[in-house]
Amino acid sequence: MTPIRTTLLVAASLAISSCAALSGASSTQNAEPSHVAEEVQSQTNFDTTVARLQLAIEKRQLNLFQVVDHGAGAQRAGLPLGKSKLFLFGNPKVGTQFMQADPLFGLDLPMKALVFERDGGVYIKTTDIDALAAKHGLEGLEPVRAKVRQVLAGIAADAAQ
Repeated sequence: MTPIRTTLLVAASLAISSCAALSGASSTQNAEPSHVAEEVQSQTNFDTTVARLQLAIEKRQLNLFQVVDHGAGAQRAGLPLGKSKLFLFGNPKVGTQFMQADPLFGLDLPMKALVFERDGGVYIKTTDIDALAAKHGLEGLEPVRAKVRQVLAGIAADAAQ
């Protein structure tokens, strides 16, 4: 192999490695985002799951700030996605405690729950408060994190019934 060809191959290899690193690509195809809790499969259809999720949020007297219909947005754009709705909700008395510890925590608030269809099933994913705390280097606030963890798990469980 000529020195020029070797140099070009090394350069191409480095460029590909750099692009993969910058894009966050890894050898794991379906790696879970670090800020998302365990996936819960619903026992009902999409619309019932969405309605139950909204009721679960209301039952806990949380503020429902927004529901983003990703499926409808994709459909308007002429792209296939299927049904997918993102719920943004929370309690400012709780979220503020995280932002007092690190103002940048506000980028990850409010809490989120995604209801989506995949392979004929309906699933719910919620924010993972412990992963977010680790991301922000927050130590402490364990009683608050435990309560948030419990509330998020309860919301997903109620919606999935």
